[in-house]
Amino acid sequence: MNVIEEIIEGNQKAFKKFYDKTHSKLFSFTFKHTSDFELSKEIIQDSFVILWERKKTLTPSWESFEAYLFKVIRNKCIAEYKQKIIVAEALLDYKETQELLQTESDSNSNIPSINKLLNTLPSRQRRVIELVKLQGLSYKEAALELNISERTVEAHLRKAFDTLRIKANLLYFFGYFLLTLS
Repeated sequence: MNVIEEIIEGNQKAFKKFYDKTHSKLFSFTFKHTSDFELSKEIIQDSFVILWERKKTLTPSWESFEAYLFKVIRNKCIAEYKQKIIVAEALLDYKETQELLQTESDSNSNIPSINKLLNTLPSRQRRVIELVKLQGLSYKEAALELNISERTVEAHLRKAFDTLRIKANLLYFFGYFLLTLS
């Protein structure tokens, strides 16, 4: 029985052997696409977990297992790019909304400031925005400060920006409505 057949049968030592043989090549591939050491480690780890969970559905050949891992890693890298684009767009929307609200609040005190908007967020989301966007901490530093994962930091930011965008748009239109009445 070869190593791959042993893996399919659930042999963890065979899986470790496969991991040791392929890890550095997969890591190099991942790091080339992410330029982030920690993220690359996480993607590789997740990909091997997926391989282990789906081992019985794959063709029992070395090339098949390795190709499957490359495909999983490639898809995870693409998902990371998409996530970064979403976060960047949300940050841009946030900054534009903040500038718009500041301009409007300078001319009309009935429109709430960005701090009032931030205070409407759940405490964890507000704290993540304060750490990452206002204090300039990295996702990793914020994660350590809050004792959560970097992915959770990203998720909190995404949810907070979505909420802020909706509330800011509503407040902007409400403020515009108030201006037209006066």
